[in-house]
Amino acid sequence: MSQGRQQAPVPGPSTWALFITGTLGLLGLGRRWRRSL
Repeated sequence: MSQGRQQAPVPGPSTWALFITGTLGLLGLGRRWRRSL
């Protein structure tokens, strides 16, 4: 089915941690940016 991709079927906990921290960081920056404006 998905031969083009060669990723692991299930992401590791470290990947999820990086994803969550990244999204939270972006949200925090967005709030600060809105407040500064």
